[in-house]
Amino acid sequence: MLGNDQNYLPERLMRVRPQDVLLVFNFRRYPKINNRLTKFFTRSGGDIVLFTDSVMAPLYRSVKITFMVATQGAAVFDSYTAGVSLINALLAKYVKTAGPSVTKRFAELEKISRHLDVYTWHD
Repeated sequence: MLGNDQNYLPERLMRVRPQDVLLVFNFRRYPKINNRLTKFFTRSGGDIVLFTDSVMAPLYRSVKITFMVATQGAAVFDSYTAGVSLINALLAKYVKTAGPSVTKRFAELEKISRHLDVYTWHD
């Protein structure tokens, strides 16, 4: 989890290992930081999975795995519904495939969140 704050990127990137995977969301306007992150991550041995809206995306030709989603909205604003739905489906498949370890980690996360009183709970 790199986050969006560029101030913390160097510390997070210095620990990239060959088994790491970076999910890059690169939609219209294509932030330049994504190009730099992808190059660094690849040189460090990590793999890239790209979520984008066009074969014209700057990173399209430089990654092995790409998910193309439509972003054309009904109005002047882009719609990310297709992308969110795809990510939801991929996460559901991952949880199903990964088995009990994910369920156990999620239960521990819930336990800690409740202990720290992070959220308003509806029990």
